[in-house]
Amino acid sequence: MSRNKIFFTFMAIAIIGVVLLLVSRNTHRPAEKVESQTKVAPPVQVKQVSKLTVDDTKINAPSANKQKPAVAAKQVDLGGLDDEAVDYYSKRAEYMLDNPVHPGRAKLQAQMRKETVRETFHNMTDNDELAMLMPVMGGSPFSPGTYESDVVIVSKMTRVRKLLEDARENPNEVAAFLQEQLRELAKDYPQQYTKFLKELNEAGPDGLHTKQLPEHSRTRLLCTAAVYVLSQIRVDNALPTLAWLSTQGEPGKEISCPVNPKFLFYAMHNIIQKSPRASLSGNSYEYLEKTKAMNIPDAKRIKVTTWNAHFHEDDFRRMLPENKLDISIQPTIELERFPSLDNLSTRKAESLLAELRDLIG
Repeated sequence: MSRNKIFFTFMAIAIIGVVLLLVSRNTHRPAEKVESQTKVAPPVQVKQVSKLTVDDTKINAPSANKQKPAVAAKQVDLGGLDDEAVDYYSKRAEYMLDNPVHPGRAKLQAQMRKETVRETFHNMTDNDELAMLMPVMGGSPFSPGTYESDVVIVSKMTRVRKLLEDARENPNEVAAFLQEQLRELAKDYPQQYTKFLKELNEAGPDGLHTKQLPEHSRTRLLCTAAVYVLSQIRVDNALPTLAWLSTQGEPGKEISCPVNPKFLFYAMHNIIQKSPRASLSGNSYEYLEKTKAMNIPDAKRIKVTTWNAHFHEDDFRRMLPENKLDISIQPTIELERFPSLDNLSTRKAESLLAELRDLIG
């Protein structure tokens, strides 16, 4: 595929995106009233960049006064696209191909360099982090609180990777902080979720619109990330806190616990499975033999780029024919991605969590 074809592919995608946005603003979509637990992923607002710099040349977005594509309900006329717009989107595509550091990622990294461990943790759900996360989700849904989504989110988030690096330098300090945060956040979660459902039902057909993640989703994401990091650094005193967290709610009622039971189970299972055999009790051996017979898969160890690398290993530009992003020269770390647990029901995960609580005491 030639460079020009790539340019005009980007141009077409951008134009279609604008068209769909305009059509969606004029389309009424009634929302169903929520009577039970419902997960909603509100749109993340990202500031639009109107200027880019390519070889010290300013590229201005087409003026709002220029002729725009005509929008119809069933047909889109792209004939109104002028030469200035073609030139803008072509140069923008060229810029993205030739410059490995995305401006948004560079800004995020500059902020993270100044952050303490506490700030890194609590800024994890800010829009600057989520804006960098969405393009590398690989088609996976962004739905905090579901196992399949959480597994992808925590292994791809930039600030999770920074927390892991901080934890490897000061494991006990970071572990103590994360356990403290888990206990504080978990206590507030049921009220946050109840409040969210009430506001969602009161919002009417237009739905609930927020500029940030809803408070309960932020809590879910923070707690899930904390559990994941604790499972990776494997400090001895983390298991009692995770066992306590699993008691925050009745079986089958996720509303009272901010972490998905399958995710919490696997995090605890992973810690015990990787613990030195000499430190395990006889009951722990029985538990491991039982789960081995259940064919619970091992976590997959993967090498990923660090939080301060020039780009993410799943950057979409690496899939283009004219890929110029050489991952071999970027700093990397290793982490674990939890496996698919399609054959493990939530009810069974809760049952195994109860066994783990008995082992931990």
